[in-house]
Amino acid sequence: MDILINNAGVQFPCASLLDISEEQLHTTFEINIKSFIRLTKAVLKRDCLII
Repeated sequence: MDILINNAGVQFPCASLLDISEEQLHTTFEINIKSFIRLTKAVLKRDCLII
């Protein structure tokens, strides 16, 4: 791998924070935050460009 473009994400539009379920919150963090960190950590072990 020469280049990583970290561009994954999901969104669950809600009118209020109170409308966000625990499942939606978990899914959002798994995809938007944790996947970004996991991929970046894996790529940092190699000599490649991260965008």
